[in-house]
Amino acid sequence: MRGGSMSIPLRGGRLSTLSHPLMARMHGSKRYYQLLLDPHRAALLEQLAQDAGMRTTAYARELLYSAIKRSTETATYGLAEAQDQALRRKSIQNQVQGRLQA
Repeated sequence: MRGGSMSIPLRGGRLSTLSHPLMARMHGSKRYYQLLLDPHRAALLEQLAQDAGMRTTAYARELLYSAIKRSTETATYGLAEAQDQALRRKSIQNQVQGRLQA
């Protein structure tokens, strides 16, 4: 949502956010955020990711999704997750269609 605001239902209340065009860049249908971490806690994150056999960015994404899930109403998070999965399936379908036409 550009230039407006939205309200997200959270456990224990609502979070109002202002959408700002500089908050995140689009990367296809996904949002691209830059994140700066302090060095010692970043090292902990890197070790946790390595122990889990994951890339650090993938591990951090899963941690963020878990935190969002805990902080958001169940139905709201479930709807967002289902919409993201549908978007992913559509993206894969479009890739397959493009390769078939090439």
